[in-house]
Amino acid sequence: MAFAHAFGLLAAQDDEQTLELVAALFAATCMTADGRKMLVLAKNKVLHGAYTLLRSKIRSTRLTAGLAACNLLRDSGTSKDAARTGALHVVRVLSVQGDDAASLACCGALAAITGRGDEDQIKLVARDGAAPVPVHLALTHDVLVARAAVRTIACLAIHECLRGPLVKAGAPTALVGACLRDAKDRDANADAVARGMLYLSASPELVPDMVSQRSVAGLAVLGKHVARRRHKRDANATARLADVPKAVVACLRRFAADPTVHEQLVNDGGAACVAQLCIGEGHDIENCARDAAAFFCDIARTSSLASDLGRDASGAALLALSSQSSVSDDQSGQWRVLRALFDLTHYDPQRRGDLV
Repeated sequence: MAFAHAFGLLAAQDDEQTLELVAALFAATCMTADGRKMLVLAKNKVLHGAYTLLRSKIRSTRLTAGLAACNLLRDSGTSKDAARTGALHVVRVLSVQGDDAASLACCGALAAITGRGDEDQIKLVARDGAAPVPVHLALTHDVLVARAAVRTIACLAIHECLRGPLVKAGAPTALVGACLRDAKDRDANADAVARGMLYLSASPELVPDMVSQRSVAGLAVLGKHVARRRHKRDANATARLADVPKAVVACLRRFAADPTVHEQLVNDGGAACVAQLCIGEGHDIENCARDAAAFFCDIARTSSLASDLGRDASGAALLALSSQSSVSDDQSGQWRVLRALFDLTHYDPQRRGDLV
């Protein structure tokens, strides 16, 4: 324990060589479970002193100390004390050092904290402003770091208190960016992107901001990509992307519950995407039917969009949905399909013949 207190005193020095040595000792101590436990059992000023190593003018010292702090956060036995004493501020500083290993460590630390589901620690992530870190990394780094960042966004978005900071920081934009990479990278990111969007949309008040960040366009690209992969019957890709169509349609359903975004939802390809996943090549209507029926029921109520919905094959999709057991055997599902068909034919009489 005396070592830990001496460590804290040395960390307060201003000599760069001393700080470099202390950072190396901090990193070595954090490599073992016993070492990490010793640090958190010491007084708070020991950890505070370790975190102040990030003030060093030497980048390698900052990286060494920051990576050690991430080790504390990843360990379930020390993460609570580490977060409480300021390690999440270290993550914020470490994430802007421009080092891939450090960026990956930041993602790993945040994913570990939120994955454990400790509400107190999750609130600290929000309080200390660490939620935007993976958004910044997804927008500014190369493929490897961006993939990890996208997965971290999905982990954080599960928790309600983190969704607002994520959307404000541009998480939907970051997720859309992941959709627009080359096809190989799109495969790797698809599940995390779809889940991230779905979790963020669980907070209805965030939907307008999400739609304004072109979330619908990103989901439409993702939906079409998955449909193409399914149509080609690529067994590996189909298994890896199995849950993506349902997540995409479920997210668009949540968007459609807000009438203020209906116009952009259709203009950005949301209705065409849902129809594609219901009746197009590579469709997954069996798993998407309930959410698709609710989507069309909500969106068809906006009279000015009737002709656009007809153009996007919404009527044909609704007819296909009516024969799905998850819809036909459910009274609410039947009502949604009938209501959507009624609205489409009422607001766009020219389409009535297409549906007869």
